[in-house]
Amino acid sequence: AGKIRVDGFWFRFGFKPFTTHRVRFEFRLKLILWSGE
Repeated sequence: AGKIRVDGFWFRFGFKPFTTHRVRFEFRLKLILWSGE
C-alpha cells in the first residue's frame, strides 16, 4: 500500500531520488511512510 504513495511522491518531485537533495528526499519519504502507517 505504501508503494503507491512512494510512486506518487516521486512523481511530484520529478523522479529525482538521486540528486543533491537525496538526504532531504529520503527524510521526507520516511515521514510520508510513517504518516501513512
